[in-house]
Amino acid sequence: MKQILLGFILLVYSSVFSQSTSIDFSMSFAINPSFTPGLDEIDRQGSIFQVKITATDLNDIGEFTVIVCDQASGNPITVKRLSKQELLTGTYTQNGLTVFSFPYLEPSAKYKVILEAQNSQQAYLPRIEKNFPSN
Repeated sequence: MKQILLGFILLVYSSVFSQSTSIDFSMSFAINPSFTPGLDEIDRQGSIFQVKITATDLNDIGEFTVIVCDQASGNPITVKRLSKQELLTGTYTQNGLTVFSFPYLEPSAKYKVILEAQNSQQAYLPRIEKNFPSN
């Protein structure tokens, strides 16, 4: 009985720590940026809000979802999601960062940006929320 319990504890312990992918993001407005994955020529004009995600192991990520909300009301303004297949193609990757581009947002407005990530087993990783501009 003790061996079964010990085996179960080791199994849970190893699976928890094997999912230790480190994730964070930065955000900024760029005027006519050169890297704008997923946007057409019209969308690329003017200021583009970019969220750049760092992840230690994209192979362990199943999906990224970025939600941009109005900071005052908390209401979502726009949402973009990338699946594992989209992440691994490299189309949205620049210098090791996964880049989400959002046209038509106002640089003078205040936003709350939420990053939700799922690992390759579709378990949610801790949600990250930041304000723009940061306070």
